[in-house]
Parts: sequence; structure tokens; C-alpha cells
Amino acid sequence: MRILIQQPWGREHSYRVYLPFGIRDFVELEDAIAYARDTAYRLARDHAHQAGANRVKLHTEQNDWTVPVIGDNLYLGTEIITTAVGRPRLKERES
Repeated sequence: MRILIQQPWGREHSYRVYLPFGIRDFVELEDAIAYARDTAYRLARDHAHQAGANRVKLHTEQNDWTVPVIGDNLYLGTEIITTAVGRPRLKERES
């Protein structure tokens, strides 16, 4: 599951989270990241279970993109990637 966070053009104090089902805006970057991480985790877990996985292991990465500009860093965005891995459920034996 991949979720992207960016600052909308012309809106200094706003962070937009791009989700598979829409967008959501936040005032604080930390809140946007927490929401994106939680959502990516839940969606990846749910997709794995729907695909038939029994026990699911999840791994989340966070990639922050910044660029140095005149002694400061300009925020370009954050990418949250959550990967789910699990074994399929085994079919019960019939007696």
C-alpha cells in the first residue's frame, strides 16, 4: 500500500494525504503522517486477509523528500509504503 503526502501549491500550512479512496487535508505534518501510516497499515492488512492470508506480517517505510534552499530545507513530500506478507489459510480436513 502506497500513500503520498504533499503540501498543496500556495497553501503553506496544509498537508494533503493522497489515499486510494480520496484525499484528506491536515494542518500539521505530523498528523498527516500518523494518519497515512495508520491507514496504510490497516489497508495492507485488510487486503492480505481478503486475499486469504492467515497470519500477516507488515512492514512500513517512510521516505521524506526535502531539498536544501538557502540554508533551510524545503519540504517536497512524504511517501508511506506498507507491505503485507502472509501465508494462505489452510483448508480444514473433512472427517
